Amino acid sequence: EVKVNERDMTFSKVPEFEFKELKKILKKSKKKAPENLFQWDGIRLNDNQTAIKRLDLSAYPDISGELDLSVFEKLEYVSLKGLKVSNVILPESLSYLDADSFKNCEKIQQVRVPKNVKTMYAPAFAGYKSLKTVIFEGNAPDISNGHRVDDVFGKGMEKVQIYCGKNSKGWVESYWDKYEKIR
Repeated sequence: EVKVNERDMTFSKVPEFEFKELKKILKKSKKKAPENLFQWDGIRLNDNQTAIKRLDLSAYPDISGELDLSVFEKLEYVSLKGLKVSNVILPESLSYLDADSFKNCEKIQQVRVPKNVKTMYAPAFAGYKSLKTVIFEGNAPDISNGHRVDDVFGKGMEKVQIYCGKNSKGWVESYWDKYEKIR
């Protein structure tokens, strides 16, 4: 059981491996992680208190290298704002990419987007000259609020190689035409 806050709420159903993985991620930073991870504002549990639902790592901008978040089973929101990560594997549970998901991740080179991502918000990938590859494991996500793919990736990003599954749908729509490297 883990003490959650000053009200002494305890949760014993949260998978231990999620906390171990989170501690491992936070050790990549020179900034000290809070003693009690539940007191840290960067995580939120789902309603059943059985898994981490929201993860905001922006308080740890010196985290670098590869970041594998696939272990998180119920993660719905992730913000890596300002991190120095180069490669990111997102969890299967993620259903959308927020406008700030990768904001100021200037060293990012590759992102693996799970099949459950149905929506991308602009400017999820805009302006990252180091971005080389985005691997979509599912169908082409919708672009939110009437934005275009250019708004998500930014102008001048046509050289980003976009990979998708052979039988995935939506990649031939006119707004993806500019990205000739879709494979």
